[in-house]
Amino acid sequence: MQTAVAASAIGRAGQVADTYSAESGDIVPGTNEEASNSLPFGVLCTRSSADGAKLPASVADLKASLGILVAADEFDYPTQLADVTVNTNVQSGVKPGVTAAFLRKGRIIVIPEATGTLASVPHVRYVASGGNTQLGSFTPTAEAAKTATLTGIARWITVPTVGTPTVLEIDLTGSEAIVTD
Repeated sequence: MQTAVAASAIGRAGQVADTYSAESGDIVPGTNEEASNSLPFGVLCTRSSADGAKLPASVADLKASLGILVAADEFDYPTQLADVTVNTNVQSGVKPGVTAAFLRKGRIIVIPEATGTLASVPHVRYVASGGNTQLGSFTPTAEAAKTATLTGIARWITVPTVGTPTVLEIDLTGSEAIVTD
């Protein structure tokens, strides 16, 4: 007889979190144009050209956000995918030159770099800050001149917990409103 049930993760980084977002959300294509960096699933990427994607390096980059990289099973490992670590979580990312999907509006699973509450305002990182910080990753805590606030653009749907898959709702149609912390 079963006497206990273990909690399991709700999904993986970059997984679209609900049917509405998968069918009616705003999902666009983009190609990794980083010189050598793989783009991890579940991080916010910015435009590097009309259809190119890169990791954010400034608030100006964030104002031209492409979207959050969506995880998919059709990529070939190791020719199209690489192992990457995002906020202590080992996962996959698309290699340079690979085209993938980016969610601009909807709910998606991300890996927060800190723990917060449902009321915490989401922030996105554009400057690394020591270990376990990934450009384009999300956090419930502000870090001056290293993260940007997503007030009115994003909100936590599940409680953000460091290194744990967490659902984030985002609408990047207003990304020009992103400001530095």
